[in-house]
Amino acid sequence: KGDLVAGFRTVHVAILSLLFLPLSLSPRSVRQLVGPDRSGLGQAMADEEEGNHVLDLCGGQLPDLEKVTIGDDVQEIDLTENRLKEVDGRILNLRGLKRISFRKNLLTDVEALDEMSSAGGLLELVLYDNHIKKLPPLGNFKMISKFDSSYNKVRSMEPVRALSSSVEELYLASNKIVEIEPMAHLTNLKVLELGYNRIRKMDAVAECWSGLRELWLGKNKIQEIRGLGSLTGLTKLSIQNNRITKMEGLETLVNLEELYLSFNGLTKIEGLENLKGLKVLDLASNQIERIEGLGTLAALEDLWLDNNAIEVVENI
Repeated sequence: KGDLVAGFRTVHVAILSLLFLPLSLSPRSVRQLVGPDRSGLGQAMADEEEGNHVLDLCGGQLPDLEKVTIGDDVQEIDLTENRLKEVDGRILNLRGLKRISFRKNLLTDVEALDEMSSAGGLLELVLYDNHIKKLPPLGNFKMISKFDSSYNKVRSMEPVRALSSSVEELYLASNKIVEIEPMAHLTNLKVLELGYNRIRKMDAVAECWSGLRELWLGKNKIQEIRGLGSLTGLTKLSIQNNRITKMEGLETLVNLEELYLSFNGLTKIEGLENLKGLKVLDLASNQIERIEGLGTLAALEDLWLDNNAIEVVENI
């Protein structure tokens, strides 16, 4: 959680932080706005590198792949931190490709990805941190489990309507999205990341299935907590840095373990009675005057209340 907060592991110690911490975002708060960084191919690639099926060009700063040999049997490609402006045609023709990352490149138009020969068997597609304004057509990716187009310039989630129900992780953080598209067909979705966008209403999340485990909506323009009634499987929820003034709509989230609501306009701690498994509660930088409503939270380990209007620490 960052050096600033590394030692705070109990409720009693964390409470003291309301006397000391500055008004600015702590490393903890910044990270929880959009969730942990899970945008690379990670261990899946590392486990396969002993074979001949991985092409790792991470950090090469290549403007193109002209001088790179791409074998027909390549299954995983990592192109992180290059300067690619378009998708190499040879990649589109690979038939056995399972995972590919274009993280931190200069791509603007990725519609050609829909024509990939391997689209039907691709498991992971990472487009994190490019200059993409429009998502590619996603209907041909029949087995995809992870799709990441965070840190781009996307305005619409509409192509997600065609995404296969096989997807388990969907990351669209830090774009220009204003509306959450219906996702009732994504029956296996576990992680939904929409932090740092321009979303005003969260009603459409009601169509997500109860299997959703993590929902990240930090740094949007949301005024009310709504649509969570059916998401009984949620374990992590972040709605930090929005425009919420009332803690409501959380009653059915009986499996919730982490709740992040800092940097809103909350004035009262309430509506947490059923969240008996809650371990982390972040209510920093609100307008709360009293510590209350925590009596049933026996599992609570981390409580953040810095930068509120609390004058007396009691009722712990």
